[in-house]
Amino acid sequence: MLTRSSSFSRGRVVLAALAGAGFLAAIGALGASSLSHSSFHRRVSLLDIDPSSWLCKVGLDPVNLTAAGVASNEVAGLVSDASTYIGDHSAALDAAEARLQTAQGEFDRLDQLVVSGHSNEQDRTAYAAAITELAAARTGLNSARDSLFAAATANLNNAKRDALATLRQNAKREVPVQYRLTERSNQQWATLRNALANQRISARYEVSADPTLATVCSNANAENATSAAAINLTNNLAAVKSAWATATAPH
Repeated sequence: MLTRSSSFSRGRVVLAALAGAGFLAAIGALGASSLSHSSFHRRVSLLDIDPSSWLCKVGLDPVNLTAAGVASNEVAGLVSDASTYIGDHSAALDAAEARLQTAQGEFDRLDQLVVSGHSNEQDRTAYAAAITELAAARTGLNSARDSLFAAATANLNNAKRDALATLRQNAKREVPVQYRLTERSNQQWATLRNALANQRISARYEVSADPTLATVCSNANAENATSAAAINLTNNLAAVKSAWATATAPH
């Protein structure tokens, strides 16, 4: 049985032996091997990719695709193009997201200090740098996502690609998707949102809608882009969802 003293002595002998055998060189080789292994795994197999999350992040989900006029038989090609791009650029996409998450966390921490009045000069200097880094991180992630969007939609015609870009730009507008295919001023968006809300509430309580707001809804529904999107969603959404599920399923 080894005593504590003999174990310690044995440990010293082992360390000495390792050093004599070029332990530092072995560590260096291990590092190079690990790096090579990591690089190998960064070349992600297309069979291992689930592109659905990234596609949704760039506005290429089944609802938007349908509203933009993308046919169900075009979905597989779009998903394949996206998967190829993600496989080649997964590290850059992940890094861009991680950078923004870190920058946002640091900004939030410093912002709370500054706003609460508990910051010192060093905090305020760091706060200015955090604002700059947050803006740069957002720009970097937007650029990475723009590249993915371009690669995924490269084989669509210009009309469908432009429609998807418009939907992506208007993603945060609080109106049903078919209305997001038209450019509007902030005031026009607010008016349309209120008009649609008035229409819903009036129907629920079986009262007459405000005439002016009803006209806003009628005019919006008559727009070519809106009416075409509404028809696409009614007639094609189920088929596009099915094609999407098949194309993004694990192989």
